[in-house]
Amino acid sequence: LQSNDPAPWCVVAHVRFDDGPAEEYPLVAVVSGQAPGVVSFVPTVVIPAQARTMSIWFLAFYNSQSYFDSNFGMNFNFEIAAD
Repeated sequence: LQSNDPAPWCVVAHVRFDDGPAEEYPLVAVVSGQAPGVVSFVPTVVIPAQARTMSIWFLAFYNSQSYFDSNFGMNFNFEIAAD
């Protein structure tokens, strides 16, 4: 995706701990006709105290289409070390 594309686009990270609900974090948005046009976000993700696993996948929206980066449906999975 290029920032000079005529249609708006955005990228959202989805984060889930253990088997809980996924939370959405916007990462980048491009809005046509606005300066600077590219709006990036640096989200703060709070890890629950008892969490042992974290899964992340990404979703991009462009030109009324959605595109997943989810490690081919397996998501990106991480173990969280115990205290």
